[in-house]
Amino acid sequence: MRSQVRTIPGWLLPLVVAGAIHASVKLPALISNHMVLQQGTRVRIWGMAGPGEAVRLEFREQTITATAAGDGKWEAWLEPLTAGGPDDLTVAGRNRITVKDVLVGEVWLGAGQSNMEFPVAYGLRQEEEIAGAKYPQMRFFHAGHAAADQPAEDLSGAWEVCSPETVRQFSAAAYFFGRQLHQELRVPMGLIQATWGATPAESWTSTRRRWSPIRPCGLSSRTGIARDFLHRRRSSGPKAENGGSRIRSSRHLCSTA
Repeated sequence: MRSQVRTIPGWLLPLVVAGAIHASVKLPALISNHMVLQQGTRVRIWGMAGPGEAVRLEFREQTITATAAGDGKWEAWLEPLTAGGPDDLTVAGRNRITVKDVLVGEVWLGAGQSNMEFPVAYGLRQEEEIAGAKYPQMRFFHAGHAAADQPAEDLSGAWEVCSPETVRQFSAAAYFFGRQLHQELRVPMGLIQATWGATPAESWTSTRRRWSPIRPCGLSSRTGIARDFLHRRRSSGPKAENGGSRIRSSRHLCSTA
């Protein structure tokens, strides 16, 4: 039997490649192996697919379906989850993606400038701390530097399991904060570092907020909040180990930086 080989015209090849690219499900970097999902609340899973493509999401006992919009974007929401894992998350359209080693627990964002960017490798007793960073249920995501004037659907980075190798260049403030919560709450911990030293404060605010009319700030209520915080900090004192303040005062720093 004589076989036949047919070639694709050169002008048609870009259309074929483009169709193959857009006709398959894609996930952002944040939804990848070793990730941590937030416990106790609905969780958004999103990505790209071909326009009108049906997408099926499976995780634990939940199965959710979605349909990609005309621009290829889709999203699905997991109902509140309990802490634990690891589990696999499966997303299927014309192709199938399995996200492995997924934990459910607490997820915290450490964002800001150089103070939050300061790595464990430059801290006190760094070699001792790095050698002891063996917490398989703690996960790090270090977002790459990228400038944009609009919110993005994706970013560069990957989830990594906490180890002496991965903690070295991770945010010291985020790591020690997350480690203490992990030890106290005894649930998986996901830490996302989005830092860029020496950036202007304006780059951390939205354009809408930056150009919105100035309103009274409610000085009396803010003064009361500050007074309460200082009172609690003085009453706790520098009693924690490692020469730091207790997690109560650290919580304000890490969640608002």
